[in-house]
Amino acid sequence: MKLIKLLSLSLVPFVLFGCNQTPAASSNDNAIKSSISQKQDSDSTSETTTVNTNKLEESNPKITAREDNTKDKIGKQIGGKFDCNGDGIFNGARIDYDGDGIPDECIESYKKAKSAIDETSYQTVSKSLESITKGCKETEKNTDFSQYKICKKGDRIVNVSEYASEAGAGLAYWFAPNGKVVAIRNLSSGVLSTFDSNGKVSKQFDVYKSKRIKNINAQERKNLEQNVYNGYKQIIAAFNNTSTTTASSQSGIIDETSYQTVSKSIESITKGCTKTKKTEDNLDFEICKKGDTVVSVSEYAPEADAGSVYWLSPDGRVLAMRYFGSGDTYVFDSNYRVSSKFNVYKSKKVNNISADERERVKEDSHFRYRRILDVFNL
Repeated sequence: MKLIKLLSLSLVPFVLFGCNQTPAASSNDNAIKSSISQKQDSDSTSETTTVNTNKLEESNPKITAREDNTKDKIGKQIGGKFDCNGDGIFNGARIDYDGDGIPDECIESYKKAKSAIDETSYQTVSKSLESITKGCKETEKNTDFSQYKICKKGDRIVNVSEYASEAGAGLAYWFAPNGKVVAIRNLSSGVLSTFDSNGKVSKQFDVYKSKRIKNINAQERKNLEQNVYNGYKQIIAAFNNTSTTTASSQSGIIDETSYQTVSKSIESITKGCTKTKKTEDNLDFEICKKGDTVVSVSEYAPEADAGSVYWLSPDGRVLAMRYFGSGDTYVFDSNYRVSSKFNVYKSKKVNNISADERERVKEDSHFRYRRILDVFNL
């Protein structure tokens, strides 16, 4: 027993000596050099990415997300951009340090495009938006359903808004000097979203509580980023007084020569699309997609034998719509206005369209199809 104890004690210095390697030796063993690369956000799988640490650590099979803020050792990026912290933004990278092809760490990159406004707090955001609209000339237009506003500095649009009083809903947009949307406010919920120079949601604030909203739903983020490119165009079109009968204002996708040419154009839009159906509250909803692009949406109430169908352009604009009950089909020009009307049951063009009818149809084409998309979380 004494012999065993002596042998055990004699091994202690050897074990301690083996553990206490100098940083130089450890550095040589791992063959790690100091460097920095700002190409972390690239989709290249062979890209070099900097890792921020002040000491060398053993690889951990559990991947953790952390911010990229120091510049000490190099690893290899595995795969494309990745959502490390689950915020819905793919601006991180999975890093392999030891060359085994397995990610050892996930690093968020915060070198993303900046917003054109100061997002430090709700107060700084408000001041930034006020400076954008300060001194602009506001014009207002009212219809039976909506109130539109546009504010300009010279010929440059800085702010537009739309509000439907009956629905108690609407949106307001602020623009940077280059014409890009920098903020959108939901006039009913009071949620104010800011955007970076790439059109991505940067931050959200609650106007009524005057504070930041930390968690942004992924679907909400997607909807907002779609609105950045298309949502405000309807508002601007409301102030466009150009004639809807000129060839330059027509959609260019649907041939309006006759009912037959319109039908063929609509068939070409939906040809080969994949349909998805859903029923909610005794209403039948349907969307049809070509790849990731929605080309038509519809809603139908069987009990009332009523509903409508909408055909969309590749950029999401309504090209035509039809009411199932009456069979009336309307084609829209590039300014979102009714260009022509046809009746399915009579297979002919209808020449007389009242101003009230035009306005009602335009409102339906703007709001109703969006509710259908919401049913499918699009």
